[in-house]
Amino acid sequence: MVQILSKSLLLLGKFGMLVWLAIFASQAGFSERKASCELSIYGSLKIDVCGNERDKQFILVMSIGEVKRSDSLYGFNYEIYFDNKKVKLTDALYLNTLSEFMEVKSTNINNSLGKITGYALTFGLEPIYGKRPLIAFSGLWISECPDTSRFEINFIEFTDEFKVRIDSLIPAILIGTIDSTEDRVIRFTIIPDSVVIFDNRFEFNGSIKIPLNSRLEYFDIETRYQKDIIKVDSVEVLDSNIEYLINDNNESGTTFKFKLNSDDGRVCNLRFYGTVESNNEFSTEIILSPKFERDCKCVISSTNDSLIVMKRITNIVNQENNQFEIDDNCKFLVYDVMGNLYFNSDKLPDNFDFLAQGLYFVVEFCGEKKNIMKLINVY
Repeated sequence: MVQILSKSLLLLGKFGMLVWLAIFASQAGFSERKASCELSIYGSLKIDVCGNERDKQFILVMSIGEVKRSDSLYGFNYEIYFDNKKVKLTDALYLNTLSEFMEVKSTNINNSLGKITGYALTFGLEPIYGKRPLIAFSGLWISECPDTSRFEINFIEFTDEFKVRIDSLIPAILIGTIDSTEDRVIRFTIIPDSVVIFDNRFEFNGSIKIPLNSRLEYFDIETRYQKDIIKVDSVEVLDSNIEYLINDNNESGTTFKFKLNSDDGRVCNLRFYGTVESNNEFSTEIILSPKFERDCKCVISSTNDSLIVMKRITNIVNQENNQFEIDDNCKFLVYDVMGNLYFNSDKLPDNFDFLAQGLYFVVEFCGEKKNIMKLINVY
């Protein structure tokens, strides 16, 4: 019986100790509310690094959630770190924040060190409260490259009356990207009706449009073809906004290297020249593709183009009166040696008396295929 009574007293003593500790903890502030101090980006977390200055602006917000009147917020000071190689901060934003209602406030933005320090304090008898962030900052993305930028709270301190304990500091991350838009595509096009073949040579025109403000300095045009049949060996630049540098022959074709002199978005015109390596009939394809350095460039992709070069044994019989036997379902063009067009029709004329004295090429155009059919020497 004595043992049972002793145990009961012991348990009662422990219960009393627990009640006393609970009361003491409440009076000492051990039961105070906990909260996180968090940085966040207002609106979108992504920045278009190739956009205009307005596209690169952002707002950094520091918040601890809703602040109640009973929390007794009278002031705070803080320090924030950021990556000054990717972003710069421009101003503190007090409007619509709790700092707006504090009489004394100061912010020092040091972009050379990547650091923000500041404080806000009220001398009123009433604390500041509400469902607003503590403070916000306006900033600008300055890096030309897609990347991420991190913002971290080094410390935040409140006046002694504040009854909320900050148990974690949450950073923010801003993402720099290159938006995929149609105006950021390099477009290469072969000019229709520009392919001319004569004897063992051929030529054709192409154009390339580099996006405005692409940040490209150099680009290549890669040509792929059957090297035992044809060879694209040179190119002529027809506009001043690009400069031809050199070409590089490889197993699949030839790569032409260029320098971009003007990043103004204009179309650049080119003329390619090649040789026929085969004496036999053939029909072969040339594929032309722009290649470029993608790192930190405002270009997301490119388009290519192709053409068919064809040679076949002529089915034209040259007669003394310049009359010919021809295939049906084709279009025929007559050029002089300078490339000037003198005739364009679905069938050849009975004679070529309308041509002045000189040498001309009869070109057969069937669909997208062209080939030189005959040389005409007009006396």
